[in-house]
Amino acid sequence: MLCDPEYRKQLALDTMDPATVPPELPVPAVPSAEGLSAAQVLWLIADHYALKTTDSAGVYAELSALDQPVTIVVPDVDRAGTVRGSGEPARVVGEVLKPLAAVENLRLLTEVPRHLASDLAAGLSSGVVQVIDLDEPEWADPDALVRHAEAALNPQFGALELPFTVDPEARLDLAAAVGRRAGASHLVVELAVQCILMAPDGFDPADEQHLPSSVGEALNLHARRLGTDPQLLRTMLAPLAHGPDDGMPIDLWVRLAGAVAGHDMSAPMADGMPLAGPFVQPGEGAEGRPSVRLAHPAIADDIRVGLPNLRTGARRIPMYGITSRATHLSRVCSPSSSLIQGSSYTPIRYSCARRSRLLLLRNSAHLPTPICVLHRC
Repeated sequence: MLCDPEYRKQLALDTMDPATVPPELPVPAVPSAEGLSAAQVLWLIADHYALKTTDSAGVYAELSALDQPVTIVVPDVDRAGTVRGSGEPARVVGEVLKPLAAVENLRLLTEVPRHLASDLAAGLSSGVVQVIDLDEPEWADPDALVRHAEAALNPQFGALELPFTVDPEARLDLAAAVGRRAGASHLVVELAVQCILMAPDGFDPADEQHLPSSVGEALNLHARRLGTDPQLLRTMLAPLAHGPDDGMPIDLWVRLAGAVAGHDMSAPMADGMPLAGPFVQPGEGAEGRPSVRLAHPAIADDIRVGLPNLRTGARRIPMYGITSRATHLSRVCSPSSSLIQGSSYTPIRYSCARRSRLLLLRNSAHLPTPICVLHRC
């Protein structure tokens, strides 16, 4: 917000610590990597700067030749790709971010998984890169964790009205305990509060042993407090941990959970929202079908580690992200499709040098804009 001139005008800059207020500079490009392949991220940047090149190497050459400072912010690298566990974040780091970081006149700020930070810094000159690990003690902000927990527990912001949420002193005491247990993680704070609010019956705010100190502990403690085996919760969430980042239809989620478990999971999942609720986010998928996704990639990471020996059915899960998109494409591009029928259309396939195999349908009187489907080469 401080870098955007319009938002900057809305802030009381004179009341802020001058060390935290950047000077007025051109607005940086902010291409989010969420749901995109490495090639798509690169060409998103190329399009932002209206580069004329048709190959990847030319992008970096043209950026270095720009007569203006170039600042690029790439968030959500951990959410890159359409399927979790596909390795796309590593490809974004290796194929896009490392070459960007080597451009002399370019300043790069990016958010990457911890295990990829060293890969990004490797090979760069000493002193030109700074890695900020927010889990390190020097960046800890215990007061911010407590304020986060207190706000999340406050009925004024949507929390349930419970004895320990309505009473300000009790709410602050619980928030302080949540913050202490969470260490430096705002995600653990959020999960702790959601677990409490999703199933408050029997929760004792004076007993800190029911408050998590990690994502995995949040899963385990919540399941046990509800009288359930933590492995059942992980089995329920496994399809979401291995499936596409944008979630999947609820009915498909139930079927795939059964494939992972090796037996029908309809009954436990029908009553399983208090159990799974703190860790998922509802949404709406294709054709208005209710869908669900994990609340954070770190939950998926923990589940994949906690269920290393999945049944054969789980191997089909990553394929859902591919087959569902292929099915949609086949419907759209079919000559019998309602979008295409009766119109003249020309499939045009570009080389991998630009846009990564771009399939473009043109010349259709029934299409207000071209339909583009991107695939990583």
